[in-house]
Amino acid sequence: MGGIESNTSDPITSSLLESDPDCVDIVGKYVSFLPGRLEKIYLVIVEDDITEFKDLIHDLKGVSGGMGYPQVSDLCQTIEIALQDNDMKLVLDKIHELENLKNRIEAGFR
Repeated sequence: MGGIESNTSDPITSSLLESDPDCVDIVGKYVSFLPGRLEKIYLVIVEDDITEFKDLIHDLKGVSGGMGYPQVSDLCQTIEIALQDNDMKLVLDKIHELENLKNRIEAGFR
């Protein structure tokens, strides 16, 4: 799980689109959905709603893999494990990495 290259700014493309270019509309919806999802994640952190936070991260993990972005799924799994370990510093660090991945995904979809 430490293999996510979050320090780079290289665009990330969907492996789903590489195998099935006809899925461009659904992947586009996913890419459009990411900024709002991250805003919601930040909001529930501020509100200290751990249950909602866990649900959002878990849902993002599942949908990201299905859309061809295993990097996001892997990072969400790391966040889930950090939550189980009550390592909030790691959780917050990984949320920042998630923001970077979102930016790289948006760049790769354009």
